[in-house]
Amino acid sequence: RYVRAGGREVSDVRLLEQLTQAGERIGIKRPVDLCINELVSSPMLLGLNHPCIVLLNDDLQEKDFEYIVCHELVHLKRGDMLYKWLVQFALCLHWFNPLVYLMGREINRACELSCDKAVVCRLDVQERRAYGDMLFRAMGTRGGCRNSAMSVTLNESVELLKERLSAIMNFKKSSKGVIILTALLTFLITTGAVAMGAYASPGPKEDDALPLSAAKDDEASAFRYTQEGYYQEPYLF
Repeated sequence: RYVRAGGREVSDVRLLEQLTQAGERIGIKRPVDLCINELVSSPMLLGLNHPCIVLLNDDLQEKDFEYIVCHELVHLKRGDMLYKWLVQFALCLHWFNPLVYLMGREINRACELSCDKAVVCRLDVQERRAYGDMLFRAMGTRGGCRNSAMSVTLNESVELLKERLSAIMNFKKSSKGVIILTALLTFLITTGAVAMGAYASPGPKEDDALPLSAAKDDEASAFRYTQEGYYQEPYLF
């Protein structure tokens, strides 16, 4: 609300048309607002129901504007804002656990790297260099307003920027064989983990559950099989 209240809507028809064209290429069918707030620390995406891309200024090179809106629209298409809200919800519940804060940073890092990959996969070497230069310029024009915890920003930190630039310049498209192998390994690991969890679940002890044949012959045994075999823990009963 603070960022939206302190900003102004973009009225430049050229920029709005570029935003619409970028949304059509990426597959965004919902309207996205575009506004300017010179106090934000970097371009960002706000809002779940009414998404809005916030820029520091509208005096941008044509390519810089295209790269910025494409980056933010990929965030919108993938639902990264929802991940951001879920991370904040987890932090509220587990505020005492440092591992949850580490998880939040890793999720932000993974979202940014994945989003960069989605944008640069269609670019050549020179265009990837231009995309990296855009990230530098966005970092160099930081405003004084602190990032909102419920926003997706173009730049999180200098360390992450270095990693993103390295990944952009060393980007190589994955072959179909690598993609298929990765999907197969993921499926096998997930299936194995589920199977191990199922077999590792504790079952009734031998002396707690007698065979049905013995239970039929002995009423006391049948009683113990029914009560202790199915209701081992008092709280389950």
